[in-house]
Amino acid sequence: MKLLPFLVLGLFLAGCATSPGTVDADDDFDDDGQRTTTESDIRNEIEAAKYCDTDEDCVSIYGQCPFGCYIAVNQNEADRIYQVVHDYPSNCAYACLPSGGARCVENQCEEIIPELNESNGTLFANGLGDDNGAY
Repeated sequence: MKLLPFLVLGLFLAGCATSPGTVDADDDFDDDGQRTTTESDIRNEIEAAKYCDTDEDCVSIYGQCPFGCYIAVNQNEADRIYQVVHDYPSNCAYACLPSGGARCVENQCEEIIPELNESNGTLFANGLGDDNGAY
C-alpha cells in the first residue's frame, strides 16, 4: 500500500509525456486542437510542385495573397496546389496583371511576367523574344 501513491504518480507522469518530435514549436493549432497548415507549409508544397523537364510540364494557376497573383507549377500538381492555396485564409489582396503563362527553367517551373510595351501600350510575355505573347 505504501507504493500506491508512487505508482499513481508514475502513471500520471507517463500519461503526460509526449513522444519526441510529435509537436514542433512552430506548429499552429485551431480552437479544436487540430494542427493547421501554415503559410510556410504551403510555400514548401509550392516549391516541391515546381518540378519540370519541358515548358509543357508547367502551368500557371491563379494564386491569392500572400502567395502571389499566379503560381507556376507542374501540371500534375496544379489542382492540388490550387486547392491548398485557396483553402488558406487570405487577409490581403492583389491587383494582378494577366498571367504570362509558365515555362521550365533549369527543371523548375517559373511564371512568365508580362511586361508593358511602352511603344504601343500592350502587354507581352517577357523572355519569349518577341511580341507574339501580346495581350
